[in-house]
Amino acid sequence: EPGTGSGQAGGVRGRQGANDHSGGDPDPGAAADLFWDVRQPVAADGDREMRRKYETGRNPSAGSFSNRMSGEKWAELPLFFPQVDDKIFIVSVFNFLEGGMSMVTVDRTSLDSFLPPHQLERMVPQLQAAWDTLWMGTGAGNDFLGWRDLPVDYDRTEFQRIQAAAQRIQADSDVLVVIGIGGSYLGARAVIELLQSPNYNLKQKTTPDVYFTGNTLSTDAVLETLELIGDRDFSINVISKSGTTTEPAVAFRIFRAALEVKYGKEAAAKRIYATTDKARGALKSLADAEGWETFVVPDNVGGRYSVLTAVGLLPIAVAGIDIDAMMKGAADAREVYSVCSKDNDAYRYAMTRNILYRKGKVVETLAAF
Repeated sequence: EPGTGSGQAGGVRGRQGANDHSGGDPDPGAAADLFWDVRQPVAADGDREMRRKYETGRNPSAGSFSNRMSGEKWAELPLFFPQVDDKIFIVSVFNFLEGGMSMVTVDRTSLDSFLPPHQLERMVPQLQAAWDTLWMGTGAGNDFLGWRDLPVDYDRTEFQRIQAAAQRIQADSDVLVVIGIGGSYLGARAVIELLQSPNYNLKQKTTPDVYFTGNTLSTDAVLETLELIGDRDFSINVISKSGTTTEPAVAFRIFRAALEVKYGKEAAAKRIYATTDKARGALKSLADAEGWETFVVPDNVGGRYSVLTAVGLLPIAVAGIDIDAMMKGAADAREVYSVCSKDNDAYRYAMTRNILYRKGKVVETLAAF
């Protein structure tokens, strides 16, 4: 709700003046800052003082973000906390681009007052060492670095099978039930909520609903998902490298049984898609025996990094997202962010965070709007 004055909580600002916090009707389609909702109301004089600090660049909590493609600085995102302990470092991340997608750049101007450039220069040798460890594969866990090259080095044949399976599911199902835990479902869920909507399943659309389950042992959660499916046609994507993880294994038994009751064992088998190990494990053995289509969880990719494998790509494609374009975007980002440079936003953030940690700023708030 728009606020009624500069000294009240609840103000919403659209694309008005960069430092105009007077409330009023927000500009439809514009970015709106909601910082009044996360701070304690203070006197008007206090508000003006905090704004003055922001305007003169003396408030390290404030930042702005730019669209690299257009060069337009189109949103300011201040975060004001009247009584912030000096051990807290606040980072604001803004990623809301109308009319397309581009790289996000970070304006670090407000950091300059307490993070002089020479301190970053001193970190360059450590940055180079970290880069060497990652890209030369010389560190611990170097057998799980497959995620680095996924955007450019992936199985094109399997990728086409994923697209074909997604089209079949879209054609014969109103719901896809994704059964997995941790990285086996969180990546796909995050992408669908970002690129489609957090309310994807509630929207009017031509693609199936996507329900995620198998991440809890809650009977109520499983029964609720079955109730949501109702009499609609559905398919299952069960994701587990071993097939023995308790939560997805239990959920899969329940939903497989429901599928076989509804369609019969033979027809149900055509609606089960197993994403698992390439050659071994309980789920792989069962899938081969039952004739389910299978996709691979690569040996050199950990679950939390697996969104660009079949683990994430099948549910994402079912939700109507162009996975060809997504992989192209990932490849572009890989090219940009793999450069060993203090001007690389990813590495610069790591260097900045390391320096601030050494200065005693050990608590960080990462906020996405």
